[in-house]
Amino acid sequence: MAMAHVAAASCTCGSSVRSNSICSVTQEDNNNKSPFGNVLIGEGNRDASLGLGLFQGGPISGTMASATTTSTTLLGSGSRQQHRNSLHEIFDSNRLASLKEIVPTEVRHRLSFHLDECWFVLFSPSGEYLASTGRDHSVLIWKGINTLEPTVHQSIQFQRTVTQIEWSSDSKYLLINLGLDVNSIGLLVPECKVYEIATGEVILTRRHQSDGHDIHVNDVTWFDSTRFVTAPETGSVTVWNIQGNVVHEGDSGDKAVWRLRMIPGQERAICVTSDNSVEIVSFDGTPPKLVDRLSDRPGALAVSENAAYFAITMKGDPSLCRPAQVLVYDMHSLSFIRSMEADTFIDDVFVIMPAFCGPDMEIVCAGSETGKQHFWDIESGELIAVLDEHSQHSGWMSFNTATPGMMASCSDDNHIIIWVTKDLSRSLQDEDDLWIEQHTVISPPLNIKNGW
Repeated sequence: MAMAHVAAASCTCGSSVRSNSICSVTQEDNNNKSPFGNVLIGEGNRDASLGLGLFQGGPISGTMASATTTSTTLLGSGSRQQHRNSLHEIFDSNRLASLKEIVPTEVRHRLSFHLDECWFVLFSPSGEYLASTGRDHSVLIWKGINTLEPTVHQSIQFQRTVTQIEWSSDSKYLLINLGLDVNSIGLLVPECKVYEIATGEVILTRRHQSDGHDIHVNDVTWFDSTRFVTAPETGSVTVWNIQGNVVHEGDSGDKAVWRLRMIPGQERAICVTSDNSVEIVSFDGTPPKLVDRLSDRPGALAVSENAAYFAITMKGDPSLCRPAQVLVYDMHSLSFIRSMEADTFIDDVFVIMPAFCGPDMEIVCAGSETGKQHFWDIESGELIAVLDEHSQHSGWMSFNTATPGMMASCSDDNHIIIWVTKDLSRSLQDEDDLWIEQHTVISPPLNIKNGW
């Protein structure tokens, strides 16, 4: 199975994974230090109610005539409301049908080069490459994904499992995290490596240490094309340049960063700390802002390419009758939008990474421990589509931003599936025909007179 992280035990009194106990930040919270060396000053943005709304109305009183008039008025209002509801249903139905057209539902390729479970897939920003890794200790760089015959361009072997891969924004480098894998047995040396695609070599290796001992890195991400960020379990978030020099190091304080993602186009990041706080942090000394606080440790964190949304996956908890959820937030207002659920969306043990797709990133999606991929409409919360081609846990999905409509998914069944939309499948037909023509070998005519 794929990499798992041990979640800290916690107690909650409801079915929601979002804590209802901090509608405002207490003074004690404001005194807690951030791993970025600043003080929390923001207040959490939170919906007043996560359940049903309350409707209030006054009593109807008066004479029989006024009661009749009121009843007629209410009947007319009810009829108009029913009409409006029917129009909304038609609009929602048309919207969902339109959104379903931009979901990649057609299988273009099934790639099975990995010798064991495949855990992560990630398209390069240029769309030229696809990186994949898994339990077989290898990182594969695929090329020609748009063609009818993708090939392994480069293969990198390690002595242990890889827990994370991240492309630089210029697609020149691949950041590789050899972090904590609780499923592996034996001594695992925690390291972060930078792999250069042009040379096919690891050009940089860095470790974090505490009291002379190597420590694991919880998360890594790129700050820009030449600098990257590491978040070790000690709490000190560090920014490195491509030469391996530390250019920024935050104050560890009392808590570590569990998940970290840079906000596209900004020098700010969204992170989840070890006390389950969701924060917006800056590297210019600006104090961080508390967005939310969760009741449990999240599985994964993702930010949309247009910086409009971010999503957090939360594991299910049968003891609380709480299903697995994908929490979606508005990045501009820093407010919670809604949680996405589905009967077939299961996230109990392993990591499930959410992703965004669509022209305006209006669709959020996530894999499942059943192997299914789920797509939800962020605006309505409705389930748009469920893809069911993987036979085992599928925790990672990646979209090709250079070729809209193309997606990659991976699974513990060893397979990588390349998906495309119906429109993209039709538009690639001419390229496919040309590719077949160029790669067709024509045998010379047989000369019967000369025999065999």
